[in-house]
Amino acid sequence: MNFSKLDALLNRIKALGQKEICVGVIAKTAPRTDQKARFSNAQIAAVHEFGAPNKGIPARPFLRSTLIRNKQAYTDTLATQMRKAVRQKQSPEQAYQQVGFKAARDVQQEIRHGSHAPLKASTIQRKKSSQPLIDIGQLHQSITSIVRDVDES
Repeated sequence: MNFSKLDALLNRIKALGQKEICVGVIAKTAPRTDQKARFSNAQIAAVHEFGAPNKGIPARPFLRSTLIRNKQAYTDTLATQMRKAVRQKQSPEQAYQQVGFKAARDVQQEIRHGSHAPLKASTIQRKKSSQPLIDIGQLHQSITSIVRDVDES
């Protein structure tokens, strides 16, 4: 009996679980482009996500809250995409990428339209805007996703 097709299917299924999706500000892919930048986009994201009470900056979570709120949608999307990968309609990498792209878009949406702690009057005056989390747009633009092998963590 020839089990090559079954072996190939089992190998495809095994490959599905060997990846992970990272969503957020990937430090090595999101440098600040302004010359006066004292902090990286990753550092700025961390300060906004967790706050800096000693600097008077409240937490304005946009990453964790979005990913937690949409966890079931991402799980459902991944299941759908994985079925396509098992049927060889796409690669496992593409299945993970689809979910990563969706999650990154959701985080960007949260930055733009989420309910966040208001800015101080002095910050509003400096920025000429009352929009939290967006100054020159680099943090928002730096939100991305990558797919990597589980053993790269």
